[in-house]
Amino acid sequence: MASNVAVLLFSLSTILFSIASFQAFESRSFENAVLIIVIGGLAWAAGSVTGFFVPAIRQLTTKSAIIVRWCVTGLFAGSLAVWPWFGPEGIGCLAGIIAMFSSGILIPSIISLNHEEPEGMRDAYAKSLVGSALGAVLSAAVMFWRGPGAMCTVAGAVVLLAPFAQPGLFFPNSSDRRKWVLAPLALIVLSLSFFAPTEWNVEKTQQAFVEPFGDDAVFQMRDDRKLDVYMLGEGALAHALNEKPERFEKSIRSLSVVDAHPDKSEIVMPSGVDFSMNIGSARRRMAAETRRFDLIQIHLPAEAEQAAQDRIGSRTEGALTVEALRLYFDRLKDDGSLQLLGRSSGVKAQSTLATIAEAWKKSARKEIDLHSVAATSEGGKTLETVIVRMKPFLREERDKLGEILKVGKGESGIQWMLVSDAAGEVLTDDRPFVGSVAPASAASRTIMWIAILVVLGLIAGVSMQERRKGLASRWQTASMATYFGGLGMSFALFQVFFVLRAVRGWGIPTIASSLVLSAIFVSLAAGATLLAGHPRRRYGVRIQPLANFVFAVMFTYLGAALFEPLVATGSEWMSAFVGMSVLIPFGLLGGSFLPNALEESSAKLAPRVLFLLWALYISGSVLGLYVGVAIGIESGLDVVFLAGLFCFAWVAIFSGLVRPWNVRKVGVTSDLS
Repeated sequence: MASNVAVLLFSLSTILFSIASFQAFESRSFENAVLIIVIGGLAWAAGSVTGFFVPAIRQLTTKSAIIVRWCVTGLFAGSLAVWPWFGPEGIGCLAGIIAMFSSGILIPSIISLNHEEPEGMRDAYAKSLVGSALGAVLSAAVMFWRGPGAMCTVAGAVVLLAPFAQPGLFFPNSSDRRKWVLAPLALIVLSLSFFAPTEWNVEKTQQAFVEPFGDDAVFQMRDDRKLDVYMLGEGALAHALNEKPERFEKSIRSLSVVDAHPDKSEIVMPSGVDFSMNIGSARRRMAAETRRFDLIQIHLPAEAEQAAQDRIGSRTEGALTVEALRLYFDRLKDDGSLQLLGRSSGVKAQSTLATIAEAWKKSARKEIDLHSVAATSEGGKTLETVIVRMKPFLREERDKLGEILKVGKGESGIQWMLVSDAAGEVLTDDRPFVGSVAPASAASRTIMWIAILVVLGLIAGVSMQERRKGLASRWQTASMATYFGGLGMSFALFQVFFVLRAVRGWGIPTIASSLVLSAIFVSLAAGATLLAGHPRRRYGVRIQPLANFVFAVMFTYLGAALFEPLVATGSEWMSAFVGMSVLIPFGLLGGSFLPNALEESSAKLAPRVLFLLWALYISGSVLGLYVGVAIGIESGLDVVFLAGLFCFAWVAIFSGLVRPWNVRKVGVTSDLS
C-alpha cells in the first residue's frame, strides 16, 4: 500500500474527465457547465457514501473486496471511454454520473485503507492531489491536441493502468501475470482518442461569415493615408481573413491581430502590410506595446452566438472593462479611434455604453458625446457599433460618418444614440461578467438546494455516529462534520477566485485554469506531506491550527493582491511562473488542514465514517463552486474572496477554538489535553 499509485491515477482521470465535461458543456452554456460539475460532485459524494454502507469497499485483500474493486474500475474506465460517442446529453450524462460515482467509491476507499498509519493516509491524500495536478496540466495539452472527447478516452486509458501499476489492490498475488493484459488494453482505449468526436450538437449548422456592421467606416473616414490597426476579440482573425485585399493595400499599413480562438486557415497577407498575429490576452499584448495605433477594433461575438453560447471562458468582457478601455485610450494616437463591432441589445448594450462613458471619465477626459458616436437599430434597442475618437467629431465629420453608416436612411432603421444616455451597469475588472450570463434557471436553483440538503444531511449523519473511545456529545461529531464541509467550500471559493482572475488575465481559459489548479493542487500536496501530522509523531515545522489559519489568510490575501498585477504583465511564461508561485504559500499552509482532520477523526470515529467525511468535503466543494460562480457574476470577484475567507474562518474556529477532536471523556483524562 505504500506506493498509492492507484489513487494518483484515479484522481488524474477524475480531474481530466471533469475538465472535459466542463469544456463540452461550456461550449453551449456556462451555467450548464457549472451545473454538470455540481451534479458530478454530488455523484462522487454518493459513491463515497456507498463505501460507508458496503463493507467490501473498505476491505483490502478479501475476495469480495477485489471483485468490487474490479467492477467499479471497469465501470469507471468504460464510462469514460464511451462518453465521447454520446456527448453531453442523454446517455452521455448518465455515463458521466456513473464515472464520477465510481471515482467516489475508489478514491476514498484507497485513501482510507491507510487509516491505521497516519503517515500512509497523508501520503495517499498527497498522491491524490498530485494526480489532480497532473490531470489539470494534461487536460490543457489534450484539449489543444484533440479536444474534450479525447480527454475522456485518455482518462479511461489511465484508469486501466491503475490495476497494472498497483496490482496489490486488484490481484491476490501482486506478481500475477494477468496484469500485463491491462497494458495493451489501455493502449487500445488510448487509440480511441484519435477518433473521439468533439462536436455533439447535430442541429448545429455552419453559418456563413457575416461582415460586422460599419467595419469599414473608419477606413472610409480616413482615406487620406494608411492606418496602423489593432484587432482583438473572438473572430478578429476570421474578419481579417475575409477582408477585401484591396482594403489592406489601400488603407492598412500595419495590422496586429489578437484572437483567443484563432482560425487555423492559412494566412496570406498582401505585400506591403506589416502583419502579426497572437493568441491570448489582448490586454497583455496591448500593455506590452510601445506603438500607438490609428484604429483599435474590438470584435464582439455575434448576437446569435451570444444567445446560443452563454459562455464566460471565451467571451471578451475582460477586454471591455473600465480598466481595459482606459488602456486602449492610452494606446491611440491623438486622432486615433476605438471601434466596437458586433450587435448587442438590452442589458448588454446599455452596459457597454455605460462602461465606455465611465472609462472616458476615469481617464480625466470630458464630454464623451463630442468624441463618440453610437449607431443603433430597432428604435434604439440594439447597438450596432460604437466609435470613440480622441479628437472631437466635427459636425462635417459626423455627417460624413452618418452617410457611411446610412443613419436615418432607407429601411435599415439606423439612428444615433448618445453614449451618456446609457443606464446600465459598469463593467470593471472585479465585475467583468455583467450581462454575460443568463439569470439562474429553476433547474439551477433546484440543484443548489439539493446540494445544500446533501451537506446538511451528511452533517446530521455524522453527528449520529459514536466515538470509538467512549461516548461523547453529538455536537462534537457535528462540529467535526461541519469542519469538513466548510473546508471544502472555502477551498472551492478560493479556486474559483483565482481561476476566474487568471482567465481574465491570460485570455486563454484552458491554460489559465489548468495552471492555477495544478499550482494549488501541487502546493496542497506538499503541505499535506510536510506540514500535516500529529505534534507527537511527525517531523518538520509544527504549525498549530489557529496559527496555521492566520498565516494562511495572510498569504492568501497577499496572493490575491499580487496575483493579478503579476499575471497581467511581462511575457506569458514569466507571468505564469511568477503568478503561480504566489499561490504556493496558500497551498502549503492549507494542505495540512484536511489530513490533520482525517488523522484525528480516524482515531476518534469508526473507520467507515471517513467515507461520510469525504462525501461532506466534496459536497461542500461543489456547493462552494456553485456559490463562488454565482457571487462572482452577481457581486464581483472580490466578494468571492471574502466569502472564502469567511468559510476559512469557520474552519479555523472548528479546528482551533472549539477543538472537537481533543475533548475529555467522562471520568477519563485525555492524553491529548
